[in-house]
Amino acid sequence: MLIRLNTPKSLAHEILIAPPLQNFKVLHSAQDLSSQRQYWGWIRSESLIATLEIEISPNTACLDSLSFQTEKPTACQVQEILALLLQELNLKRLEAHCDRETRLLFEELSWASLPLNAEETLWKVFWINAKRVIQADFDWGPLPIQKLELPEFQKASKEVFVLRTDLNHPLLSGNKWFKLAENLRFALANEIDSIGSFGGAWSNHLFSLAAAGHLFGFETVAMVRGEAPLNPNPVLKSCLRWGMKIHWLDRSSYRQKHHPDFLAQLKQDWPNTFWIPEGGSNLKGVRGCKTILNHLPASFDVIVSPVGTGSTLAGLIAAAPPTSQVIGIPVLKQGEYLQTEVERFLKLLQVQNSAKWKLETTYHAGGYAKVSPQFRHWLTEFASQIPFPLEPVYSGKAFWGLMQILENQVFSQTEKKILFVHTGGIYPWNLS
Repeated sequence: MLIRLNTPKSLAHEILIAPPLQNFKVLHSAQDLSSQRQYWGWIRSESLIATLEIEISPNTACLDSLSFQTEKPTACQVQEILALLLQELNLKRLEAHCDRETRLLFEELSWASLPLNAEETLWKVFWINAKRVIQADFDWGPLPIQKLELPEFQKASKEVFVLRTDLNHPLLSGNKWFKLAENLRFALANEIDSIGSFGGAWSNHLFSLAAAGHLFGFETVAMVRGEAPLNPNPVLKSCLRWGMKIHWLDRSSYRQKHHPDFLAQLKQDWPNTFWIPEGGSNLKGVRGCKTILNHLPASFDVIVSPVGTGSTLAGLIAAAPPTSQVIGIPVLKQGEYLQTEVERFLKLLQVQNSAKWKLETTYHAGGYAKVSPQFRHWLTEFASQIPFPLEPVYSGKAFWGLMQILENQVFSQTEKKILFVHTGGIYPWNLS
């Protein structure tokens, strides 16, 4: 029986130096501390995680204690063996997730399902309690950056790179994780068990919040704009399956979500819930977005990002070098008001000597979540030329805007290196 444990390196060391086991004979063990990135629960990190492979053989006393009738144990007996092994290793800090919901999650993401048949090689993944991990100093480490080689860039004498925040995690993708991280830490520090927020029926933010609640053990609540459908869309189905409580607000009531009377009633109805603004756009979310540019391997002359609420853009401006220019491309009509929102966030952050920045407001393709024929045609053609996915709501529109800016020769001759921040949202869009 081969068992793989993905554990923190400190625990990996404890396992390797553990005293001889009473019920098991260890036939082989190996520790992989390679620098390659690997997924472990919700964390992908080179510095925190080690992989142990332990080949074990239950001894006769162990088999007798579990009342084995045959040489091949049943699935339930395999679970008992694993529980006994954990007990012997004294890994009280590890939490096993092998329930039905976890298996559904693995299958949904097209990952290898967890075989529970002892006739097969058994891969058992243990995840440390996420609440302990998120309280620690946490850093994604360097995010992948891809250079794009396209004729348009060569013609303009520009180098264009894409920062792939969409590769953070299959469920906590892109800027949504960065907006949530500081809010989750705040909830943990204040022993808050319930987190609520607002959004539409296809909200990336609510999708990520529900996934975070499922992975980290929070209760989640959503106030969703519109009327309750007879058949929830795939995003809402995922939210419901992960335990999110969904309440519907008509559009008139939803517009009152910032009014003091509305907020007072919300606090009265949900006294133990910590509420995050729509899209995660509070000061904690902006602080989280400042870390998106951590670990950049080089400096860039221009940084380009889609804009929805302005919080991600404010974080990028606050973190960018003063020598860079940051360009935000609003994905909704009449996005000029976002200038005031970004300035408000920068003032709250007390940013001094920030990078130059501006908004390009003409590339919304008809409005939020709207797709003009011109944009649809471009996205269909462009998708075949690039090695990563683009969705049409945020990153797709912003990249469309960047291509037109390049065509119109807006950048100066000294602005040669351009970084496009891909803000994720791919997984919920694929569901649709």
